[in-house]
Amino acid sequence: MATQYQGNVTSMTQGGQGAASAPIIRTIGLSDLHQALRLGWEDFKAVPSHAIILCLIYPVLGLVLARTVHGYSVLPLLFPLAAGFALLGPFAAVGLYEMSRRREDGGEASAWDALEVFRSPSFGAMLGVRTLLFAVFVTWIATAQAIYTAVFGYETAANIPDFVERVLTTSQGWWLIVVGCSVG
Repeated sequence: MATQYQGNVTSMTQGGQGAASAPIIRTIGLSDLHQALRLGWEDFKAVPSHAIILCLIYPVLGLVLARTVHGYSVLPLLFPLAAGFALLGPFAAVGLYEMSRRREDGGEASAWDALEVFRSPSFGAMLGVRTLLFAVFVTWIATAQAIYTAVFGYETAANIPDFVERVLTTSQGWWLIVVGCSVG
């Protein structure tokens, strides 16, 4: 969903003197949020099936990734995975952004248009940002695992109630919560 704002950077020269000017910093208010949600809803109403399909791929891939990487012992990493996986969201949504851009330009949007982002001249930069975000995500998960291991050792929880009891009713669990969220 793109907005119809003018650019947020002023001209590189002022008065022809060749001096670079400072960027304009805009503030975001509730009206901007309302407009973004309204435009997003309009995009969804225009192509709901494509948006639903694209939005289902992201969480399903997340669950498959969690299952593949960590097998059955993913329980202690559920919160870090859920919180950290949001780092990958911007790259996962580029197809939706492309569909919104096409609609804003007055064209029709389809699922195939979402794949056109791979032909974009800036795809290399997007890939670089995705790689950086993925590295931060992997570091986040490794750090969370290290903190959990430092607190509870290598023993995993038997089931969800055992894990919840261990984390919420012990001093080590509260330490894990405070330190884990602070480091995160």
